[in-house]
Amino acid sequence: MIENKISTSILSCYQVGNIRFSHPTLYVFPGGQGDAALFGINGFNMLVDGGFSRRACFWDFTRHLDRLDAVLVTRLNNANCLGMAAVLRRKRQAHVYPQIGHFFCNLQVSLSKLQVQ
Repeated sequence: MIENKISTSILSCYQVGNIRFSHPTLYVFPGGQGDAALFGINGFNMLVDGGFSRRACFWDFTRHLDRLDAVLVTRLNNANCLGMAAVLRRKRQAHVYPQIGHFFCNLQVSLSKLQVQ
């Protein structure tokens, strides 16, 4: 049931392309408790965070891109991860754009789990 809602709220797009940034550019997508941002500079773009809503606040813009070179999740909490989680579930269902190059996440590891070699 959740998978069907994702496919209707996160629609795919058949018209994709690139955005050429001649200057460093930042788009901010308000997401209520958690925002998302797209940073672009000559030949490179990066999505920062995923927003609060399960209907990703950045999706209507980024679904027209061929590729996101990098995705950065600054912290794992409900304010940042719900939108990105919905997009990743949608990408698992079917091939939808954008392709994702690298995925970076700020994970905290407790010291008790680290082993000294």
